[in-house]
Amino acid sequence: MRTVAIRIEWAGDVTPGLVLAGFSKTIDERSAQFLLQAAEIVRAAIVEQIASWVGKGRSRPTGQLMGSWKVDAVSTKESVFTTGVFSDIVYARIHNEGGTIRPRSGQFLTVPLIDMPIGTTARSMSDLVFAQSKRGSKFLVRPVLRHAALSAPRRSKGMGNRPPRPVLKTDELIWFLAPEVRIRAKRYLESASAAADPLIAAMAEDFWSGALA
Repeated sequence: MRTVAIRIEWAGDVTPGLVLAGFSKTIDERSAQFLLQAAEIVRAAIVEQIASWVGKGRSRPTGQLMGSWKVDAVSTKESVFTTGVFSDIVYARIHNEGGTIRPRSGQFLTVPLIDMPIGTTARSMSDLVFAQSKRGSKFLVRPVLRHAALSAPRRSKGMGNRPPRPVLKTDELIWFLAPEVRIRAKRYLESASAAADPLIAAMAEDFWSGALA
């Protein structure tokens, strides 16, 4: 396995990925295993890039984007081994290149304001109340018990035409409701590729010298 090339590739408009192509004169299991290890280095570099967003500006990535990146199986054609690291989350590409996200249905996008377990959605939380700040910003909040009578919990079928009640100082802000969200280009795939490249190059030297069994 003389070289490993990494390139960014988009499958349609949604699925992004970093494709790794390894070139070897012989196609064997050892070469395929090397490429999978290289892909895992890339995947870890992507996750590290996403994790670095926390605390920078207003970006608060959930575990969904980090957990969505997976290593693909190795395919072979002549002397080229190919694998990839892919995400099937639509926001993976827009976080890389920038753009505007709008709701596919309903009035608002729900932007988490606290850390959430992977897969958590606003619809899955039945103890929330639709509320609005004095400046007009809308939220889904978790009220303290003594204020629970001020509004019925938000239902999973949507808010309909029900007006929001005021945000109280004791409310816990859970989701910010936005008609659209503008995402700046983070170019995290390019950064991940650059970070992974010297690590893979060093591993390739070991591989070629026979250090990897």
